[in-house]
Amino acid sequence: MESQGLAEVIQIDKNVRKYWRVKVPKRIAEGAVEAVIELGGERWVVPIDRYGRVYVPSQLRENVGKHKTITLRREGKQVVLRPRPF
Repeated sequence: MESQGLAEVIQIDKNVRKYWRVKVPKRIAEGAVEAVIELGGERWVVPIDRYGRVYVPSQLRENVGKHKTITLRREGKQVVLRPRPF
């Protein structure tokens, strides 16, 4: 089943900042092959584990920690994570 147009906004709380992983909801993660983190004009391709979690690479942790929310959306077989300052 091809899921298009699914999106959700999650808060970056201290749990995300402690473990540096983002839980992707099942309806968005179902059938996804990989995740893409869009930050500063760059796209970082990262794997999604079998539980629907995306781990933030160490190079991006400082920048992701400055933001307050993450927008999750589905684009074909990819889940796109875009940190937002609001």
